Amino acid sequence: SIACRLLGKKDDAGQIMERARRIDPKNPAVLYQCAVAAQVSGNLNAAIDLAALIKTSDEIPHAKLFHSNLLSQAGRNEEAIHELSDFLDTAPESELANAARQTLAEIYVEEGELLKANEAIEMAIANDPTNVHSLVLAAQLYRRMENAEDAEAALDKAYRVVVDDTPMHHLEILGNELGVAERWAEAANIFAKLVDASEDSPLTRKYIHACFQGSKLGEALSVCRQLRSAKGPLKFVTEVEIGILEETGDLTGARS
Repeated sequence: SIACRLLGKKDDAGQIMERARRIDPKNPAVLYQCAVAAQVSGNLNAAIDLAALIKTSDEIPHAKLFHSNLLSQAGRNEEAIHELSDFLDTAPESELANAARQTLAEIYVEEGELLKANEAIEMAIANDPTNVHSLVLAAQLYRRMENAEDAEAALDKAYRVVVDDTPMHHLEILGNELGVAERWAEAANIFAKLVDASEDSPLTRKYIHACFQGSKLGEALSVCRQLRSAKGPLKFVTEVEIGILEETGDLTGARS
């Protein structure tokens, strides 16, 4: 990525700040990429300091939101809440406002402030009723509040409102949550939209597992065979294939 080319991954926080200033100390886009690189490399303090330099920049509309997320990752939740609240007071565009409320809800859950989390996520859903991420967060929150009926309803709606251009990261968290709810066939349907069946990735393995648990054995077996053809023998794939063949009564195939 641009960020990783700009900065060495093993640099300490001071080196990252110094290199960012040498590259172009007044360019918000450069500083943002440097902050991303610092975050990726685990240098949260440098990332926070760099993001702070651009959080009021008109060129990077989401910079304050990015800075708030970094504060939260660093365990500085009180500062993150304050900054997110200030950000929402500026009436940002709808998509950024939703992202801020989603982050607020997650922080409040982490802090055990479930009523405040509920208020934030309900406002996000009121603003965009078909946002899959918000609906999944609502389902998780309601389950945490032991409100099984509302949790199920929110998850049902999240699944129903998926469309062709639903963001990939929304689909992934929906698939994960469907798995938590043991709605495996639906989880498999969501993961199918994301995976490259020729690549052995954690997501592909989640898809295979969901297919197996959701009795979509033909799909699971097809992906296993594609993976074996592309990557050679893989322990996980072999175990799933054997399980499927045993499940379907193909004992000869399972032994071969």
